[in-house]
Amino acid sequence: MSEAGRRAIVLSSGDSRRMGRPKALLTLGAESFLARIDREFRAAGFDSVTVVVGGRHAAEIQSAASELGIEVVSNADPSEGPISSVRCALRHCPVADVYAIHPVDIPAVEASDIRTLLAAAEDCPGDVWIPSIERRRAHPVLFRRSVVERILALPTGKTLRDVWSNPALSINHVELDNRWLRFDVDTLEDYQALQRDWVAR
Repeated sequence: MSEAGRRAIVLSSGDSRRMGRPKALLTLGAESFLARIDREFRAAGFDSVTVVVGGRHAAEIQSAASELGIEVVSNADPSEGPISSVRCALRHCPVADVYAIHPVDIPAVEASDIRTLLAAAEDCPGDVWIPSIERRRAHPVLFRRSVVERILALPTGKTLRDVWSNPALSINHVELDNRWLRFDVDTLEDYQALQRDWVAR
């Protein structure tokens, strides 16, 4: 199995029922959410970006990802939630030293945010790095290869929060100032607010 130093896993297997269309293909500025997230992670130094698709919009997102050169993993049963998509990616993708998990409906991540997390991972010993906005958890989350088996071994019904709360792991919270890292676009109203405020920032 080939090896990449840093791999970003973008979660995009939801049905977007409240939005009514695939969130990955919504635009922020001149590019889709998916394209923007891919660009920012690569600009920050990630070697590979993988998007996990599933549900009723999988074919559309897969087509768009292929055009962008983004690796695609399919989640045949996303009903368990994000943890099932993370597991699909970890099982099917080449091994990496550092992973990032990022939801496609948080498109306003910046390369500078990711670089700050990577710098923290270089400077601070540990297993997991979670961004914090005013002491509240945000995205993306970074973790080392050593955490992969813990995620894959989670019992049914458990989530990533159960991994991050494991006392055997060293968890680092990294304070950032990009408030958009806690803003997920679930509805048309959310999308309109993001478009309006992003332009005005």
